[in-house]
Amino acid sequence: MINSHQNAIMPVVYDLPYVPPNSYRKNRSASISGSYCLCGNKLKCLLGLILTTIVGIALVIALAFIITSINNDELTNYNSTIDANNTSDSNITTITTGVAPNSGCYFGGDLVNLVDGNYRRIDQLQVGDRIWSLANDGQTLIEDEMILMMHAESNSSIPFYTFTTFDGHFLSLTGTHYIAVIDTDLNKTIYIQASKVTNKHQLIMPNRTVKINKIIQSFRTGFYSPLTTTGNLLVNNISTSVYVASYGVSPEILHRVFTPIRIYYYLMRWLFGNNYNPFESNITYGLHPLPAFLKANETTIRFLYNIEKNMILIIIMTLTMYLGQKYIKRNAIWLSLYYVHCFI
Repeated sequence: MINSHQNAIMPVVYDLPYVPPNSYRKNRSASISGSYCLCGNKLKCLLGLILTTIVGIALVIALAFIITSINNDELTNYNSTIDANNTSDSNITTITTGVAPNSGCYFGGDLVNLVDGNYRRIDQLQVGDRIWSLANDGQTLIEDEMILMMHAESNSSIPFYTFTTFDGHFLSLTGTHYIAVIDTDLNKTIYIQASKVTNKHQLIMPNRTVKINKIIQSFRTGFYSPLTTTGNLLVNNISTSVYVASYGVSPEILHRVFTPIRIYYYLMRWLFGNNYNPFESNITYGLHPLPAFLKANETTIRFLYNIEKNMILIIIMTLTMYLGQKYIKRNAIWLSLYYVHCFI
């Protein structure tokens, strides 16, 4: 068992390229748009871009109403659950919810480095905290931001996988949490669940990789699930993803699904100032109403995501069908005369 007081890491000065968040988002967007453009012509993609933008704006507006409407309902439900658990047995000192075993989270005592040079425990992170994340290449530090604590249960005890490296670094994650590792057989970076990491994998730290000495599975008390703008997070100087495998999709897909949430966050902070919490809720324990809503409406969200992902293909197919139908109607008489002539 690793005690939380051992989790102290000194503030570090990274000798790595620094990329401001705005530049990183701009370069990342350019890279994504370039790799997903099917025609290579911006004019041909304009219609798809417009429709995608409309869908995105609609989702952002919908989020505003959703967050407002579900906070009160979820607050009542969660308070009822906690009260019931507290009164069911006086000998029980931990509070558990039905989603805890399947949650992918960090141990609350692990640390993240703040941009100002200090560090903070995960269980003390606040919305708007400027923190460091590591790009997928492992070579570039990114100035990141914590935008939402999706799940927080300080008194619940659940299984964690604790990875210890040969040089003394360590990290604790629940089994379904994604982490970036080097697959030595494939010689590339992959994201896998913590429960599937073996000693053959290597963990990623700023500008280097480290070998795993041992993996210990044990129960630890207190787990948290922060959401960042990049979808990554440096924890105890080890690169991780903030996403989990509960939805059965990759971290890359989850990051795209959460795009409307990031847009809503930036928009509200721009309108009301950097001290405004767009996802403010009175719930301090349990699953935040927003991820609870996403989980409850998983089928609908998958459907909308697939439509958006294949928007260009859908437009091409629709135009092809429309033009084909229009051509057939226009030339129906001539085609009829042609077939009659052929039979005669």
